[in-house]
Amino acid sequence: MDRATGRLFTQRPLGELDVDNLVEELEALGRSEQRELGSYLQVLMMHLLKCQFQPEYRTKSWDITISGIAQ
Repeated sequence: MDRATGRLFTQRPLGELDVDNLVEELEALGRSEQRELGSYLQVLMMHLLKCQFQPEYRTKSWDITISGIAQ
């Protein structure tokens, strides 16, 4: 969202909002969050599998991912 649209949104003159831009930004944000979640789930699954099948190589990184501390 560009600054002008953000400012207008917080000031509430809804008739002046660039709705098309706002919708585009919200859709892009949703896609970005989906990619981020997919990436995190992939790493989580890999670390869970590694813990199960290669426990001798367990690292703090794996523990952080599994415990949910990593953002």
